[in-house]
Amino acid sequence: MKLYDTSTGQRIGYVDRGANAPRAEMFKCSLVWKDDKTLVIAWADTIKIVRIRSRARSQIEAGLPVLTIEMTGIYQVDCMISGIAILNSTYVVLAYIAPDVYDDEATEDRDLQRRKAANRPEIRIIDRGEEISADALGLTNYHAYGCNSYTLIKSGRPGEDLYMVASPTEIIQIRPRDEADHISWLVEHERFEEALAAAEAMEDQHGAALDVKAIGSRYMHYLVDKGTATSSTAELISGEHERAAGLAPKVFGSDIAAWSAAIRIFIEHDQLKVGSRKYLCAKARLCCR
Repeated sequence: MKLYDTSTGQRIGYVDRGANAPRAEMFKCSLVWKDDKTLVIAWADTIKIVRIRSRARSQIEAGLPVLTIEMTGIYQVDCMISGIAILNSTYVVLAYIAPDVYDDEATEDRDLQRRKAANRPEIRIIDRGEEISADALGLTNYHAYGCNSYTLIKSGRPGEDLYMVASPTEIIQIRPRDEADHISWLVEHERFEEALAAAEAMEDQHGAALDVKAIGSRYMHYLVDKGTATSSTAELISGEHERAAGLAPKVFGSDIAAWSAAIRIFIEHDQLKVGSRKYLCAKARLCCR
């Protein structure tokens, strides 16, 4: 990698590929500017951070170029890099996981001679050389593609953290997860108490962006089913149903239809009177008027 100052026409720096680097044509080089003076070079399995700075006056008077470069970071990753982009202070890496290689290239076994399928590409977030997240991409025909088959591009719209991954047959969009995605993840992993608290906080800040009632209802069903199916003692059963009943006023409010449905569930489990009178019985009389 050679860097030139276009205002003077002088070369200001050279970045070597490395002593043990693979052949240049096998894995393309990806370049991205982190800011006006910081260039990120991703090639093969290495990320290099190059800073452009001004020389001291004495060096300039001695005939050296006005600008020079310094290497401020070198990170090695456990994949080949098909593309790189910037996300705040971290790096978004399009990772190509190379297929296994053969130990015996001279084998006459045709099954072993066949080219092994490539692995699914991944989007990884790298912070100071450490991987903090990784997500496999749902691209079709990935098994037939190589490292140079993919491209990662960041949206050019100001303030938009949107990325495009292109393969020979399709383009997919990638964006950071938001609060709603986090709440969906909590619900998916049955962490309903955290999900409900996060949804209520989000509703206070942004209005009715999520169906808090639906999350609360799922949490109540979860507690009722857990209390009935997994508990071995009456005390534990009553405890789970008590927690479920305690959620009812907050979740259902003045929704009579929702109260009716909840009451039927407690009746079906023979738990209407277990720790729930102050929550459900009054509503039962209201619903039955």
